[in-house]
Parts: sequence; structure tokens; C-alpha cells
Amino acid sequence: MTFMEAWRRRDNIRFIDGSMLPWLLVTATNSARNLSRAARRHRALLDRLPPVATSGDFVDTDETAPTEIALRSLSVPDQQLITLCELYGYSAMEAAAVLGISSTAVRSRLSRARFRLALAARNESLHVAIEGESS
Repeated sequence: MTFMEAWRRRDNIRFIDGSMLPWLLVTATNSARNLSRAARRHRALLDRLPPVATSGDFVDTDETAPTEIALRSLSVPDQQLITLCELYGYSAMEAAAVLGISSTAVRSRLSRARFRLALAARNESLHVAIEGESS
């Protein structure tokens, strides 16, 4: 990273006594600090995430809201986006940092996930209503 920065800023590097070593050392130190700070922020974001359910627990449809059932019917990436942005209030930038994708991708995927969730919730509500009438 230090040498990439040196190449990027090659016209503005300050030489001290004909050497760029001091500039390289300061740049390496700052790069390491930035990486450490970014990693700490990333870990803090991950710590705030709800735990991922990996067990094969079955949902009791009699006591579970149609929206919850619909959410569970979505793919894991869609569930993560809905959970982060809708339930926990993360911004697109924060969700992008957590998921390792661009904020543009988050907005696009979130729009599709919301649509799928609405369809699934509507279908589940209809299914519950039909079952209720036949009982």
C-alpha cells in the first residue's frame, strides 16, 4: 500500500536530504493505522449484527406472523439486507461495509429483497386466511 501511495503521489513526495525513506516510513505508519482503524470499525459493525441462525429449527406457522415466515423464505443474502437495513436501521454504506459489497449493490439488492418480502408476506397471509376458513 505504501508503494502504491508513493506511485500515486509521486509528484508531491517530499525528499529529505535526498531520500524518500522518511516519507515512506510516515506513509507506512499512517497506512497501518488506517487499516487497523478500518478493521476495528468492521469488527464493531459485525458485533452489532444479530447471530445467523444455522440450525434446522422448524417454524411453527400457527404462532408465527406471516411476515416472519416470509422473511425466512428469502435467501440468506436477502435476509441479511432486510435485517440490517430495515430492522436495525443500517445505512446502505454501513450494510455495504458489513457485507463486503458496494453501496450501489446494497440499494439495488435491497429494493429487490423488499419486493420479494412483500410478495412472500402477501402469499403467506393469503395461505393463513385460506387455512383459517377451512378449519
